Amino acid sequence: MSRQSTLIFALVGLSLGLAWYMSSQRAPGPHPLAQCLTHDDCDPPERCVVVPKGDGFASFGQCGPPCVDDAGCPNGWTCRRWVDEKGFLSPEAGRPAEFPRVLVCAHHLVK
Repeated sequence: MSRQSTLIFALVGLSLGLAWYMSSQRAPGPHPLAQCLTHDDCDPPERCVVVPKGDGFASFGQCGPPCVDDAGCPNGWTCRRWVDEKGFLSPEAGRPAEFPRVLVCAHHLVK
C-alpha cells in the first residue's frame, strides 16, 4: 500500500471517529425547544405545540415554554393561546370552549 493510500485511510478513520464522538456528546432525553410529539419529549415546564396536518399521520411539533406575554418568549417567538389535549397543544381555532386553554410560546411561523 502506498503512503498516500495509508494517509487517506487514516484521515477517513479519524473523520469517522470524530463524527461518532461528536454525535455521542448530546445527552439522551428531552432538550429545550426541541422537536416533539408529546409533552414527555420536552424539558419541564415546556409543552409540545403541534399543528396537525390533517392527514391522520403524526405531526412533529416544537417544545415551547409557558408564557404570560411575548416578552417571556425566545427571540422570534410569540406567546399564544393553545388547546391542551391528548398530551400535546394544538391550535385554538374552532375548538369548543370546554377544552382547557394554556399560554405557551411558539415560533412566529407556527399558525
